[in-house]
Amino acid sequence: LQALHKLILFHLYQQLVLMAFLR
Repeated sequence: LQALHKLILFHLYQQLVLMAFLR
């Protein structure tokens, strides 16, 4: 369960970075 939580956090972080980069 913790691994899934880390994966979701990583996905959200990656999307945030992607959006900030595309800005």
